[in-house]
Amino acid sequence: LFMDLVSNWFMDLDKIQAELEKHEFAEMNLATGWQSFVHTENGEVKDISSGSSSSLGIRVLINGAFGFATTSNPDNWEHALKEAVKMARSNPRPMKSGLSREDEYEDKWVVKPKKSLRTGIDEKIKNLTDVYKSLDVPTSVKMVDLNLSCSDVTRYYVNSQGSRIIQKYPRSAISISSTARGKFVISARDAIGGLYGLEIFDMIKDRFQETVDRSRRLLKSKRAPTGKLQAVLDPEMAGVFAHEAIGHACEGDAIVNRTSILRNKLGTRIGSDLVSIVDDATLPRKYGSYGYDYEGIPGQRTVLVKNGILQGYMNSRETAHELKTKSTGNSRAQGPDNFPLVRMSNTFFEGGDSSLDEMIEDVRYGVYIHRMNGGETDPNSGFFQFAAEYGELIENGERTELLRDIVISGNFLQILHNIDAVGSDVSVDDIGICGKSGQGVPVGDGGPHLRVREVLLG
Repeated sequence: LFMDLVSNWFMDLDKIQAELEKHEFAEMNLATGWQSFVHTENGEVKDISSGSSSSLGIRVLINGAFGFATTSNPDNWEHALKEAVKMARSNPRPMKSGLSREDEYEDKWVVKPKKSLRTGIDEKIKNLTDVYKSLDVPTSVKMVDLNLSCSDVTRYYVNSQGSRIIQKYPRSAISISSTARGKFVISARDAIGGLYGLEIFDMIKDRFQETVDRSRRLLKSKRAPTGKLQAVLDPEMAGVFAHEAIGHACEGDAIVNRTSILRNKLGTRIGSDLVSIVDDATLPRKYGSYGYDYEGIPGQRTVLVKNGILQGYMNSRETAHELKTKSTGNSRAQGPDNFPLVRMSNTFFEGGDSSLDEMIEDVRYGVYIHRMNGGETDPNSGFFQFAAEYGELIENGERTELLRDIVISGNFLQILHNIDAVGSDVSVDDIGICGKSGQGVPVGDGGPHLRVREVLLG
């Protein structure tokens, strides 16, 4: 099962597992691979990086205490194991950490690119500069930034309970920022990514041209109105709410640590009956998808909210033990040299049965809000504040003017109760790196268009 992927040192897998089995619980994560990054400004290369790396982490559990040690040289796994054991045994106080009981897995999860990423850096540069050459850039657009980041990773997992897993996958992303200058300076952005090879360049089509055109058009935009207005959110803004407001509040460590407003609310109504939110690591080739998490548990589809009722939390084996439940396969880390935490994968609103035109035609005066542009949320209080890239004024069911300087704020539970229409046009294509405790992991989010009866702009 493993012969076509393992490296020479990893051939001694039986010895590694035998050493791990000497302890109450022990697991090893290893990642090997390479990464490339290219940044251009107006078609000129400004930054290039490319290289390979390896990292290994070993975690042990002894008498309720975890020990964790890492190394960048996989050949030093025995030393890392000794250090992890030493750390776990050095805790002077009784600890109560534990892991939920789960099945063992011996598996290989492979995603193959249609166009290999293992080409020279020159070809990647050419592909990116060709994208710029294909754009019709007006004179008001002063800067077009294009970035390509890609990696090809092989991850190994083995634990003392019998699991042996190999995962091999590509991940790539292309982003654009188009900056226009007139009476003021304004930027438009877009990005596309997933578990793809260089075929990602075939997926851009007219998207980046639309971004350039949008930055030019936004020079004629007006400041957004302020106050409490009816609003329609595009799929990207819907995804922001799914991820930032509900996703973080449903992470098992926030529940265990009593830092989530959703603690002890399972089975209660937290939104209108149109609201259903899911975290799903199994979506094919999405940016936040994976086969197995950092504890060797399969990535899963986890229903967080169904018809407005809170259904579940996302858990690692550690938080599942605390909450007396099962892991949902949401233990993730930036790499094996980071301690695993409860993290989201692809988090999104499920679709309804309304069309965008139907949502807008019933709005007398409101705003159609597009694209996330930064913000914050507090899972403990439910407060949020999000900025949008731009919007459109809605008057008597018609989109009339482009708007800028849009900031919305409030309590996310109130917003969920105010959702009165949900579109059928689900998209889970927004990509990002989610930060938590100093670690960043790839995630996806999205949903359909949402209409909210009232939201505070200002």
